[in-house]
Amino acid sequence: MDIVPKTKIDLSKITSKYPLLGLFLLVIEGLLGFWLFQAGSAIERVVAGILMTLLLGAFLFVVKGMQEGEVSGAIVPQGLDNEVTPARKEATEEEIDFPEPQAIAAPDRSYIINKPPEGWIVQELTFADWMAKMLKITDPSTKERLCGTSQVREILGFNSRREISYSPITGKTLLDGRKVPTALELTIPTRLSILPMDRAQPPLFVERPLMHNFFTFVGHFSGGVATMHGISLGTIPNSQRRYLVAEFRQELENAIVDGNEGKNINNNITIIGIEGDLHDHLLLMQYPTLPVVDDPELERDLQTLQSLVSSFRPLKITNPDEKRMEIKNMADQNFKELMMKKGKEIFDFEFGLTLFRLKGCDMNDPEKRLRVMKMLKSFEVFAKEINLQDEKFNALWDSLHLAEGGDASGFKDKINQMISTISGESESGQEDLHSLTSGNDEEKRNLNET
Repeated sequence: MDIVPKTKIDLSKITSKYPLLGLFLLVIEGLLGFWLFQAGSAIERVVAGILMTLLLGAFLFVVKGMQEGEVSGAIVPQGLDNEVTPARKEATEEEIDFPEPQAIAAPDRSYIINKPPEGWIVQELTFADWMAKMLKITDPSTKERLCGTSQVREILGFNSRREISYSPITGKTLLDGRKVPTALELTIPTRLSILPMDRAQPPLFVERPLMHNFFTFVGHFSGGVATMHGISLGTIPNSQRRYLVAEFRQELENAIVDGNEGKNINNNITIIGIEGDLHDHLLLMQYPTLPVVDDPELERDLQTLQSLVSSFRPLKITNPDEKRMEIKNMADQNFKELMMKKGKEIFDFEFGLTLFRLKGCDMNDPEKRLRVMKMLKSFEVFAKEINLQDEKFNALWDSLHLAEGGDASGFKDKINQMISTISGESESGQEDLHSLTSGNDEEKRNLNET
């Protein structure tokens, strides 16, 4: 029989800072209360009471300061008056499998969103299709050359049929406050694109948080003609999902807008990243705004855009541990495929780079030779992983084993010969150099991309 009662509080399940602070306050106040009731004099009781009061006041002050310091969960896209509320509610698997008539399930079944009104276009796109649409490329060969190819249709796109056109007047129109030498007519759509984003991104499939992948994606926009005007982050009420927002804008003054001269218009791109249980999502809004809203059709489109964003409901994962294991197994499989396709190229490149680094190394120095042996031991493991069968490397590994046993003469000769070869100093240097770091120019370009 246990003499000491066991607490029913499971500390491992406390993930928020406020319950931990409350538990700390409860313990300290309990100890002070015990002292108060066990005090043997009035002075002790007064001191205990004052300490309890001061501690409670300090606790309330700290909590209030923490709440004021927290980032607001409100997301108000640039140029718009109303707040959008994506992911405040979550969807169940049943709701996604059997969506209501007014809703659409994601192509990858990771979220649900409302249908737009009539007059809007809904498309399921591959990443290549989406890139071509953003760049307004319609020619198939050009699209393949610039955007690549992909088969998985995982991006959901919503477009209003109406697009606003604008043309700069050379020498008069100001782009972000400066004149620009262009007269090219462009259009600004009212568009929402939803992109699922795996935590583990190729080529290494290392799992990285929302912030890393979000800024990697946003970095592609920072080199364009639109200027970044803001970054914000916070926690969405109710679902407690973290979010990030990046805002890009292109401001045009004194341009031709829909055939009317002397008009101002802004081209806005607002990117919202929303953290999921296992996968994250990007909501990319592109829309025009006018200094004075005198276009009822545009006003309706902007309201529809905000309504669509607010209806976004990501899937609430009920078995995250099982799903994480599936993702881990997928990452392991991706690693095996990468090793099969690119393992030999990666090995050749890294081994060649190592030989260049070892040029000038005194292999007669025992300490330096031991360091080289440790470096090449890792390459022996790499070679076994890709099942590399090569006489030169097999002889190198044999000499490495002999060096580990005390006979380093063969190892020194092999390494010095390889260093001389890759440096182009031997008689057959160029041929051996190709054999040591094989791969044609195209393969090397592919490796560089990897």
